[in-house]
Amino acid sequence: MNPDKPLIELCLGSPAKLRLLKTLFSWKGKDLPENQLAQLSKLSTYGARHALSDIETSGLIHKKIIGHSNVWTLNETSFAFQNIQPVFEKILDIPSPLEFVKKQILNPLKNIEGVFKIFLFGSVPLLGLQKSGDIDVAIILQKSRSSERIKKNIEGVIDKSAEEIGLKLGKRLETHLFTAEEWEKTKNMPLGLSIKKGKELYPHEEI
Repeated sequence: MNPDKPLIELCLGSPAKLRLLKTLFSWKGKDLPENQLAQLSKLSTYGARHALSDIETSGLIHKKIIGHSNVWTLNETSFAFQNIQPVFEKILDIPSPLEFVKKQILNPLKNIEGVFKIFLFGSVPLLGLQKSGDIDVAIILQKSRSSERIKKNIEGVIDKSAEEIGLKLGKRLETHLFTAEEWEKTKNMPLGLSIKKGKELYPHEEI
């Protein structure tokens, strides 16, 4: 083991290492070719190889060379595995901030009568939650004679979600709520086009 780096840094010291170990723990007991491991972890082969080399130093993972390929697996008998596994499992249980936002938006709304579509748009889908400013959400209602009543109901529950998001993430939830008639007038205007370029949260969860 590299004496200059503590075990936690060797194994968990970068986003790339966390992605690789998440994949390896998901495929525990299986051998994964380096190219496949990089692809599953959404990393370049070069980036994966550099991070894997560091993790290998700890003894947590084992490399085999098959033909011209490096093949990786967890070394479940190692000291590193015994100490890192409990820590890593706790890390995996922590929801991402984006998952928290999605739950805060979807849980109170998905069972409300009359909700047609929900979009997350603006800077969040492009830049991610950490680099974005406000969190922009569009809620489009189905055509209904009760649209105004449903709209007031949604405004009440989404205010509570906005408060939770503000308290826990320091982000402002900007809600754009449209009846079916309002959406027809807006969908081909700049705001509507921006919404349609976003990610659908409901009924199809795209992120």
